[in-house]
Amino acid sequence: MAQIAAKDVKELRDRTLAGFADCKKALVECDGDMDKAADFLRKKGLVTAAKKAGRVAASGVVHSYIHSGGKIGVLVEVNCETDFVAKTDEFQEFVHDMGMQIAAMNPRWLTPDEVPAEAVEKEKGFLEASDKNDQGFFRSGKIGGFNGVLSKEQMARLSKDHQDMMERFGYGADGSVF
Repeated sequence: MAQIAAKDVKELRDRTLAGFADCKKALVECDGDMDKAADFLRKKGLVTAAKKAGRVAASGVVHSYIHSGGKIGVLVEVNCETDFVAKTDEFQEFVHDMGMQIAAMNPRWLTPDEVPAEAVEKEKGFLEASDKNDQGFFRSGKIGGFNGVLSKEQMARLSKDHQDMMERFGYGADGSVF
């Protein structure tokens, strides 16, 4: 068993936002290799997410956000597994900020199924033209969905303040689900 320094565990923890014990276990399993340990934690997260997939998120918060002037409003529901989580100030702030971001993004459709085919084709044309000018910035995932639907990837980029919250709820900082 390799000796793992606390600074290495802290570095992996800062990098992955995983718990201290999980980071130490990953480093031990991967003989101190930071990249392999990060991959190990990601795979473990995928397994954990798969185990939680069947759980019902029956608690949560319904929040209304009305922008000043009263011309823009959002009603958002964010669910979680327990009412203890829903009552925390951090969760309440997250739901409020999500409502503000949705209002700011002004999505035209709620689900991908609602997006008309002609709108998709029109936006694909814009994306192809932009690929020539910006070397694929849109397709690289750095800018969210073109169809006006708030995707998981966009939600993950709503606010840098809440990226750690998204990871606690099973979304990576880059929008990936784990």
